[in-house]
Amino acid sequence: MTALTIATESYEQHHQISSNPTVHIEQSTLEYLHTAFLLYKCKQTHSKREYRVLLSEYSWDKGNAEEKRSLKIAEHFQAFVNRPEDLAVLPVPVLLRLCSRNYKVLIHELQGYRQFSCTEVLELIEERRAFLKSQSKDKKEGNWRATPDGNRYYTFGKIMEDDQQTGVLTEKLIEQTGLSPQRIVRMAIADLYEKQQTEITQDEIDDFVAATTGEVDVVEDADWEYLQEPEELDIGCEEDGYVEVTNQTSLSDTQTDAEILADILRSAWDYEEVRRGLYQYQSVKEEAWHLLSNSERQSVCQLLPEPIKKLSHAKQERLIVNFYELESGGMYAVFTADCHLIERIVSIHSLDQFLDDLRAKLKFD
Repeated sequence: MTALTIATESYEQHHQISSNPTVHIEQSTLEYLHTAFLLYKCKQTHSKREYRVLLSEYSWDKGNAEEKRSLKIAEHFQAFVNRPEDLAVLPVPVLLRLCSRNYKVLIHELQGYRQFSCTEVLELIEERRAFLKSQSKDKKEGNWRATPDGNRYYTFGKIMEDDQQTGVLTEKLIEQTGLSPQRIVRMAIADLYEKQQTEITQDEIDDFVAATTGEVDVVEDADWEYLQEPEELDIGCEEDGYVEVTNQTSLSDTQTDAEILADILRSAWDYEEVRRGLYQYQSVKEEAWHLLSNSERQSVCQLLPEPIKKLSHAKQERLIVNFYELESGGMYAVFTADCHLIERIVSIHSLDQFLDDLRAKLKFD
């Protein structure tokens, strides 16, 4: 038996306490939460002067920094004010990290859990950290940008020309072929690349193909159902926080909203442009969709991130009623059939498990 073991046993015997350190840290977190919620209640129900008098009566001598830290935790975790014991598994530093700007969105997700462990929360934090890291790739990789699900795409800067040749010819090709601007650029670059190569190996061809977006032969109903007007509900669109979209092409004053939205969808370079356009012209989504050719629909559907496609399929399966993406990105508010007025906050990383649970429940029912 080592000296360390002897010392530990002597300590717990002397103080007559449990030898399990986990018990004590969870008890200390629970006590800290009681402190935080009590301070917050006092501050909310008393004037500033009365609040200071109360602190003096309670002999609060822990300093302003500790007071602010407690109030911060209480403010962000108000949803747990009636069940602080659920948060006891999280050390205070973890609670504070969840209060930060980058991670507070996870608090909404935790509200949907009946019970969770510290390990699960730390995994959510790590997943969120990886997501935020992927979002900042553009600062390190030039023209590469990251999507919320971790994929990446290439962007081109503004093409400034005296004769506006690129824009003029692109519009003509769109009218003549029905192809999207993205598809035209892809084909043009591929053609130029092949002409520049006098001798190219199969490995180089494979690398080139892997770096570009693959063709889509069929547009499935579930993939573009998200673009149409929802049949059941139109919930929460104002909560997305998207800014109003101004059309970037020269639009005639005589164009209808559906025609304007169709033009936005044709010229969209990424999913963000699609999403902003749909938000501004929600009432004509289905009409605008029917104005697009099959190839244009394929191009738009290729821009939809994988979580949107999964949720659209789930809606078609009647697993869910409606959904929308939160402003912070990577999180979705989902309305289920059994509780269509209350949203469930689901992250990209927990989406598959969430849908599997709904399918299992539907099968059981």
